[in-house]
Amino acid sequence: MDLMYPKGWPELFMQHSGDALGLCIAMDTDRTPGDELTLQKLVCYLERVEWLMIYGRQTYEFLRMATRPAPRLRRLALGSQPTGPRSPRNQVTQDFVVPSDLFAGHVPSLYALLLNGLPIDPSSPLLSTNLTLLALIRGQPKYHTRGRFLSLLDLIEVLRRMPRLEMLLMNDVLTLPQQMGR
Repeated sequence: MDLMYPKGWPELFMQHSGDALGLCIAMDTDRTPGDELTLQKLVCYLERVEWLMIYGRQTYEFLRMATRPAPRLRRLALGSQPTGPRSPRNQVTQDFVVPSDLFAGHVPSLYALLLNGLPIDPSSPLLSTNLTLLALIRGQPKYHTRGRFLSLLDLIEVLRRMPRLEMLLMNDVLTLPQQMGR
């Protein structure tokens, strides 16, 4: 029995939080029992969440389910790096990209975005003008599911849309320039 993650704690927490706003939720989906059910219930409370961090293989499942608006979400950290035993149900395809309909594209309060091992389309609504912190990390090489995903020109366009950006962290996400004239 893992005392850090007692069975049923997320549901109990949500029930007792009533109508409280500004919820802060952190989950390691590879270590938390009953993840799929917990993720499904979490999606129902997105309008109340201010800070959200989800890591592990079931992050992909969350990304597929989280299509409701998250108007209070201020900080979002998502990572696909596995932290526990492999689960074939949550293997990702080579062409996976953070869905553009994530949170119905409605995250007006988002100012900090960290994606670890999760490619994002440069036109994603998550890459908004409100961001002050953006971290795009390709992750550990042994867990790469696809190549680098952002060209230098795309990065420049993304940064032009972010006048408030104060901190940019990137690791191994830029595509290599194509050879010219050959």
